[in-house]
Parts: sequence; structure tokens; C-alpha cells
Amino acid sequence: MGLESIEKKVSNYLTIVNGHWAQRYDVHEQVEGSVTRKLEKGDNAGQTVRERYYRSVTGIMEEVKLTEKPWGSIDLEITLKLIDVDGSPCYTLVIPSNNRLFYDFAKRVPNIDCAPDITTQIGIGSDKDNGKTRLFLYMKQNGEKVPMHYTKDNPDGMPEPVERKGKGWDYSEREDWLYTKLEEFVLKFNDGLDEEIPF
Repeated sequence: MGLESIEKKVSNYLTIVNGHWAQRYDVHEQVEGSVTRKLEKGDNAGQTVRERYYRSVTGIMEEVKLTEKPWGSIDLEITLKLIDVDGSPCYTLVIPSNNRLFYDFAKRVPNIDCAPDITTQIGIGSDKDNGKTRLFLYMKQNGEKVPMHYTKDNPDGMPEPVERKGKGWDYSEREDWLYTKLEEFVLKFNDGLDEEIPF
């Protein structure tokens, strides 16, 4: 009979900064490949932070959840267990609901398999609707691209944006609808984890 120790899972949060996944460190810590910058917005504007940037992250999805913040926004948190690094650390990708990438993920949920490895990459491209540059989310599973399921050509029930006089386009109905699809995916993912427990 043996005993297994329970090790505390160390989770490193990666947020979106300038088109990259960013991991933050203590500003005085010397970390290879990291840089310092001054925050330009928010309550901590002017503060210097140290970050290291990554174009993509690959791992096994261990947890997916929606976390409501005290100020009312929602964060999508995807915890990935890295499979090619000693010690198999976990990283949690944080995508806030006020970021377009949040809905880029939601548009893919019917095509995302809950089981295998997943690669998430942030890119910068042009927005065909207004000619401006924008961030986009690129995803792969089992070596294959994970395309968006809900698109302009194939909305599959996704509401169209509504044009408001003098106020541009209103995407709130679409965003609410996609958020519901994301909630359903998170629930399905968590149910799948429960089914795998053998006792």
C-alpha cells in the first residue's frame, strides 16, 4: 500500500498585452527574455512592470471557467497543463469579456474537443469591416486548425448586429448569445471532467 502526496498546483496567469500572451514577474526579478514597460491605463497607470511575452501556448486543457469580477466584467480562464516541460507546469490564459478574443473563442466552441491538446496563438491582422488592424485568436487541436463555427456566412442562429442611428453598430444581442454558448461549453467541459473520475 502506498501513499501519494498531494502537490500544490502552481498556476501562472497569462494575460493579453500588445498582441502576445504576457506573464508578469516582480519588477526587480531578473528573468531571461523579459522586458519592463510602464502601464498606460487603469488605476496603476505610470507603474513599471516586468513581463515576458509568448506568441502561443500549447497544453492539455485541465480547466475552463468563467469568472465574474467585482467590477462586473467576466473573464474566460483556460488552464493548460504543459506536456513538454519538466514538471508539467500549468498556465492559465485569461481573456476578458471586453476583448474581442473572448468572442473569437466563443465562436469556436462547437468545434473544440474537450479532450486533446490545444494550441492558442494571438495574431494581428486587418479587420475587413473597417480596414483597421485587430487582434485575432488562432487555435489548433491534434495538429489541425480549429475554425470558427459561427461566422458571417454561417451564423447558425447567431444574431446580426443592429445599426443604431448616430451610434454605429450594436453587437450586444450577439455578444449575449455567444456568451450563452460559452456557458454551455464550460458546463459540458466540467461535466466531462466529472465523468472521467473512476470513483
